[in-house]
Amino acid sequence: MGSRGRFAISLAVSFINALTTTAVALWIFAPLAPAQMNTAEITGVVEDASGAVVPGVSVTAVQLGTQLKFTAATNETGQYALEQLPLGDYSLTVSAPRFKEAVHPHVTLHVGDHAREDFALEVGKIDQVVVVEAEAGPLQEESAEIKDVVEMLESWETVQARRIESSR
Repeated sequence: MGSRGRFAISLAVSFINALTTTAVALWIFAPLAPAQMNTAEITGVVEDASGAVVPGVSVTAVQLGTQLKFTAATNETGQYALEQLPLGDYSLTVSAPRFKEAVHPHVTLHVGDHAREDFALEVGKIDQVVVVEAEAGPLQEESAEIKDVVEMLESWETVQARRIESSR
């Protein structure tokens, strides 16, 4: 067998290995991708001024572009979770009896984000509002694993599109 034949076999083996690796990765990660592909979540803890957790607090996220509302309540450890939110910009409002309403007016969600928004409530009348203005950090720190899956799927789709184009 000549050097061209060995090269062709080596190229075919490399292609099969890459295809097998991609197929295994898709088989493992594909069940995770559809549910989270176009969604994100916001979680956090609500405490009072002394640092004690506040259970039973109402947390409302309003998507600024559509005015859709999503609600959750804090559990006995003061934690809340707003899951599978559509991507976009949100305003978060936290309200509880005997506390001033707290607002985070601008939270932006991207694909797969696990944003964390904690609140510290101040004692006061319910008609008083505390607005928290802060810039979001450049990086969501909870997890980046779904973004890797999205990038892998985009790469796989690009390879598939090229294969279809070359076979025409």
